Amino acid sequence: MWVRHRAGHFQRFAIVTAVTAMLVGLAIPGTAVPAGAATSASGGSLTFGEVAGITSLDPIHIAGGGTSGGSEAGAVYGYLMRYDTETNSYVPYLAQSLTHNADFTQWTLKLRPKMTFSDGTPFDSNAVVQNFQRDMDPSKHATAGGILHLIQSINAPDVTTVDFTLTEPWSGFPFVLAYTPGAIAAPSYIAQVDAGNANATAIGAGPFKVASFQPGEALTLTPNTSYALAKPKLSSLKFVFIPGGPATLQAFQSGQLQSALLIDAPSVAEAETNGINALVTKFDLGTIVLMNNRTTSPLANPKLREAVSLAFNDQVFNERVNQGTGPTSTLIFPKGSKWYSSTEKAIPYDLNKARSLVSQVKATGWNGSLNMVCPNVEQSTPVAVESMLDAIGIKLNVTDSAPLTTTELQVIVDKNFDLACWGYNVIDDQP
Repeated sequence: MWVRHRAGHFQRFAIVTAVTAMLVGLAIPGTAVPAGAATSASGGSLTFGEVAGITSLDPIHIAGGGTSGGSEAGAVYGYLMRYDTETNSYVPYLAQSLTHNADFTQWTLKLRPKMTFSDGTPFDSNAVVQNFQRDMDPSKHATAGGILHLIQSINAPDVTTVDFTLTEPWSGFPFVLAYTPGAIAAPSYIAQVDAGNANATAIGAGPFKVASFQPGEALTLTPNTSYALAKPKLSSLKFVFIPGGPATLQAFQSGQLQSALLIDAPSVAEAETNGINALVTKFDLGTIVLMNNRTTSPLANPKLREAVSLAFNDQVFNERVNQGTGPTSTLIFPKGSKWYSSTEKAIPYDLNKARSLVSQVKATGWNGSLNMVCPNVEQSTPVAVESMLDAIGIKLNVTDSAPLTTTELQVIVDKNFDLACWGYNVIDDQP
């Protein structure tokens, strides 16, 4: 596993914003206005530059997170729970409450009464159960299915109550309800999609509803008048995809975008240097290179995985990929993380040992080549990796023309890769 970014290897995410007339009335749903604060007016529009153009609004096909459709899902569906950064805890969002038994094996979710989806159909416990059962159905290949394996059963004793029984204690279960499984789609929409209509208009209970959707390019939303919490002030919210951090930052600076998410270290550094208003968040394991240890990949051989790790020079990688702006490390929790420990040992850089291990694996009949998949926004990464592996006798075949969401499905669902550009984005407060 290779890791890069942050003071150690954290990846920096920055949401840059502009205070303009178009942003008048932008408000986070459910938040209170501080005393003495200027009042906001309704109306106006906001165009947000996303990292990847999502290809589907079906929750089972959304990988989640701010880089992979999580923001769009939150706008359309909302989430049952959310993470409060001020209290460092999970709190109800569309849900009314969440309680548990003494050993954290049983959880009871209570919904707000009389909620509806944007099409007027009931947002009740049966809808929640249907969504979770769909996520857990192996034939659906849901991107978030893996984090639901500890759910033994899910039941709806009444229209506002959902009971979860887990196979073992898990105090961190609220995370599931604040992530992709907690984005609940209307059963009416699910019925259309499961019947084969992939172009059906997504229906949720979030603050906005879909006006138009161009997969991979743009999503335009308007306010959901039946939203259960504070109604959104914006008259229009649009997510657009502009490939690459530099182009996204340029579009923001020219006024084409009023807000944008940047994840590449050089663009984040440029925004900071130019004094642009930004919310900067740092993550452990923000960006890594995955190695596939399944039997379908040559990397099932631990000697080959060790060779790849030993060939990685984090300083060279930082210069070639991040232009020196994103400190790297081979530690899982580097200095700067609350979980850092001086006893944790970094992977050494040892080309001689790496070459020896590669030769040993080739002697077993391996042809010396590996396949690497990266999204079209990560083209500098495979170039750097290719040069390092070439030095130890490995030929790298790179596929890097697909959108981020397509690459994620190839890794999560198809599992068809040897190496892959990836990121876990581990939050220090909730690893």
